[in-house]
Amino acid sequence: MAPAGAPTRKREATRERILDAARQVLADTGIQGATVETICERAGFTRGAFYSNFASKEDLVLALFHRESDLLMQEMSEALDAELLAGQDAPTVVSRVLDRFLRGYPHDRMGFLINQEFITHGARHPEIAQVYRELWQRTVDDITGFVERAAVALDLRLTIPAESAAFLLLGAFDVALRTHFLDSEADELDGTLLQRLVGDLLATVLAGQERP
Repeated sequence: MAPAGAPTRKREATRERILDAARQVLADTGIQGATVETICERAGFTRGAFYSNFASKEDLVLALFHRESDLLMQEMSEALDAELLAGQDAPTVVSRVLDRFLRGYPHDRMGFLINQEFITHGARHPEIAQVYRELWQRTVDDITGFVERAAVALDLRLTIPAESAAFLLLGAFDVALRTHFLDSEADELDGTLLQRLVGDLLATVLAGQERP
């Protein structure tokens, strides 16, 4: 007899493998060009395995969006928690958090292409645009919460609203990825431009340093 929980673990492993395959296929062909058959072939599963985990290709795309967003926040939060324990000054913590985040989160060409597909797909299909807007707002809310938490933990004063800081951080991230993958054939972001952009941004957003 299989131990309790084994089927759930097996199903979760199958689901993750399908999501990994979908990530590759969507980066290669785009959402419009990707088919369930191609994704199944890349994952090494049957259509039955696909439909036992996802109701449709659209359902899979949304699940992939959630996974990418959750991974982003997990890496940022773990990096902050680890650096806060070290007891360093605020600029050092911020620099090390960004460094740990870049090392832990896959800033690759595939991820960049997938993100562009999410944006394009939502813009092309008004009937699902609301779903993407809600997912995007959740990402913004998560980053806003992270900024607020970091400011409190480091005893720093924000000079602009936390949500505005979140938008600027996401914008810096997008600019760094776009610039790198248009200018370079490398598949991994080296982080140099992002480090500079975020450093300049934080110097403005955190001007005045300690809160009164």
